[in-house]
This record gives sequence, structure tokens and C-alpha cells, in this order.
Amino acid sequence: MNQSIPVISRLNSTEDVGNNLHQLSGLWLKIEKHQKRNQNLTNKQAKIYAQFQAKAAPAEQKQAEMLRGQIEHLIGFITRKSLTHPEREELLDWVLSDIQYLESHPFAGNIDTQALRGRVNAAIAEFAGQENISADEEALCQLEAMLEEMFDGALQLSREELEEVAKDPTQLEKHIVALRERMQDEDIDTSDIGFDEEELEFEQEFFHRQQNDYQGHQDYYQEHQDYLQEQLKGFDRLFKGSQLNKLYKRLAAKLHPDKESDSEKKANKQALMKELATARKNKDVFTILQLYSQHFEDDLLDFDGDTLTAVTSLLEHKVKQLNAEYRELKDNPSLESLVWKQFKGRSQKITDQNILNHVEDLQKECDDIHAFVTENNIVKKIKTRLQERLKSYRSFPFADFDEAFAEIFAVPF
Repeated sequence: MNQSIPVISRLNSTEDVGNNLHQLSGLWLKIEKHQKRNQNLTNKQAKIYAQFQAKAAPAEQKQAEMLRGQIEHLIGFITRKSLTHPEREELLDWVLSDIQYLESHPFAGNIDTQALRGRVNAAIAEFAGQENISADEEALCQLEAMLEEMFDGALQLSREELEEVAKDPTQLEKHIVALRERMQDEDIDTSDIGFDEEELEFEQEFFHRQQNDYQGHQDYYQEHQDYLQEQLKGFDRLFKGSQLNKLYKRLAAKLHPDKESDSEKKANKQALMKELATARKNKDVFTILQLYSQHFEDDLLDFDGDTLTAVTSLLEHKVKQLNAEYRELKDNPSLESLVWKQFKGRSQKITDQNILNHVEDLQKECDDIHAFVTENNIVKKIKTRLQERLKSYRSFPFADFDEAFAEIFAVPF
């Protein structure tokens, strides 16, 4: 039949049996090819990731360290009184977004991002203490009225919550998030209360896509489990008969470790016996067939028509599993898979060049960070950089809130 599975013989010479036997042979060959394909992809991913670790990981770590230095440099300007409140907010957004980047950076594990966040919070507290912000009754009333107008009465805060926002305006975000979640649960139209309808629609579509993808995986998993349950029932009956039980007993007799005196061979047979016992317990016919084909290469399998049909069904499902495994190897979000997709080339030379180009880009980023920290060492230059950032985009959808807040409490934030 082929080198991997022994010849199946002593079958009734009917046309149906002959067709099943031919189908079984083709499936087994397909499984062998799919297993090799999957292993080759695993090996390629591991090889490219090892190259990346050796050549690019040090540059990744250096870039992360340089960015940490830039964050510490920028934190030092948070308390400067000459910054306007939009500039200070932009500076905070800049610093916090860079910290978030480090927290997701796979090669920045040695950087204490929580300590960086602590320094940011300490700087904010220091600035607030310098300005002696007071949330008196009149200011709180104005703040409440402003929020009432902005959110059309949908955002109702208690006195304690208003004082909390007055002391730290960034706390408003959590109330906005809670409001949005509540209104989504209640299916309320948010178009007139300060929410960006397009943004909300995008988030809802994204959520539904994620939900559909998740449901698809769940459906496949359930289908797979249902199939296995049916197969286990069928193979349980087969094991109780003479077909597969015969294979198992012959394997167990040949692989029993007590018959080996050589310690290395004994250990190998112990591992094989464990694999065989697990396969018997789980009714894993495919593994038993593989083991049998490896240790009884020239022997004949005595399968009747029912057993052959059941085994054919098993191999068809094995092909589906291997295809799903291949898709998972290509599309999973592991670092090995991401590196492989990013840097693989048609040849080893191209792959090497892709990694080298990445290292050069990282070095350029490090040089740019060093130049930025060196050149922007006074408040005037930092203000210029912040103004450039503010002109390029608006970092917070409720930008008018900041100006109104500063006016109410008479301090820049």
C-alpha cells in the first residue's frame, strides 16, 4: 500500500471494499503529506524566529530602552507652569501612549512600566498641589451644568463624582465609558449626546465580527466534539471485538519495556507504551495504526468491511484536523507566527535582508530618540513640539471640555 501503513488484506473482493481500500490508501498518503507540511511550517517559523532573536532582539531591546529614556525626559515637563492646558494634556497623552507601547512590546519585559506610570501620577499630583485647585460650590455647579449640556442630561454624577472629576479631569473618561455601556445595553440612540455615531457603529461592527468569529470557532469545536463522541462509541465496539483489539495486544506485547535489558531501549519503550496506553484509553485509532505500521512494517492488517469503513471516516476527519492546524499555524497571533509573516522571503538571502533592514530601522529610531531628547531640553522647545502635535490631530474628542474646565477652575490642566 505504502511505506507507512501495512497492507490490508483478506477482505471480501467486492467492488465496494476495493473502493474503500483505495480511498483509505489515498487518505493515509494525504495525512502523511499534511503532517510533513505542518511540521515544515513549524520548522520555518522556529528558524526565522531564532534568526530574529539573534540578530534583531538586541536592537528591539535597545529601542525600548531609548523610548523609556524619552518618557522619563518628557515626564519632567509635566509640572511646568508655562504649558497651556491643551499642551499639558497632549504631553500626558504622548507619555501614556508611549508607556502603553512599552507594555505591549515583546522585548521590553525588563522595563518597569508601572514605575513609569507612578512617576506620571506623582507629577500630576505635584502640579495639582502647586496650583491649589479648589472645587468650590460655584465651580462644581458650573461643571455639572457643562456636563448636562454636553451629554443632554444623560450623564448624571453625584457630588462626590463631580469633586473627583474637578480634582482629576481624566476621571471623566470612566463615567463616559460606563454611560456608553449602559446605553448600549438599553439600546438607546446616542447620536445627540456627544458620542461619535460613526465611531460607535464601527465598534459595534467590530464587536459583531469578533462575536461571529468566536461563534464560528465554537461551532467548529462543538462539531469536532460531537464527531469524536460518535467515533468513540463506534470504536469502543470495535475494540471489544477482534479487529483493533488484536492490533493493540500485539503492540503491547512487542513494546513492553520489561523485556528490554538495555536502559536506553527500555526508556524508549516505556515512552511508546505510555503513548499506546493513552491511545487505547482515548480510542485513538489513528495513533494505534501509526504505531502498528512502524513496528510491524511487513505484517498484514485483517480488517473487515465495517472496520475499514470506520477507519476511513477517522482518516477523513484527521485530514480536516491537519488543515485546521495549518491555518492556525499561519494565522495565530503568537510572536513566532508574526515574525515569520513579517520577515519571510522567497529565499534565505531575502529573509536575512528583511531582518537586517528591520535592525537598521530600529537603529534609526534610536538615533531619532537620542536627537530629540538632546535637542528638546527646555520648555520652549517642548512647547513647540506639543503645538506641532496638536495641529496634526485632535487627541481627545471632547476638546472643548478642557477649555471650559480650565475656565471654570481658573487653572490650566
